[in-house]
Amino acid sequence: MKESDVTAVTPRYQRVLVPLDGSRLGESIIPFIRDIAGPLDMELVLVHVVSPVVTQMNDATSQIIIDDMAARTTEAREYLATIAPDLMGRGIHVQTRVRRGDPLAGRNR
Repeated sequence: MKESDVTAVTPRYQRVLVPLDGSRLGESIIPFIRDIAGPLDMELVLVHVVSPVVTQMNDATSQIIIDDMAARTTEAREYLATIAPDLMGRGIHVQTRVRRGDPLAGRNR
């Protein structure tokens, strides 16, 4: 096969998942993503995972879950709502998602 027979294929990413935890470190990716998402016509999905807070009782075998998930889920939605407008104002299609659970679940260890 000659080199002229090979067509270069450039991967096209249509959607990028951007996990955000509210930290400055997490948000440090936003300027980079903002700069490439517009020209590449990518959709951004901003995701924040709210995990339950678990505390130990005196009996080491028992756990109780302090469940203020509704309030923390609302806070997470409000947080993502502060990030999305700047991106949308630059013509970038943005979705926001709040998920519940362990943010590290399913991660290869």
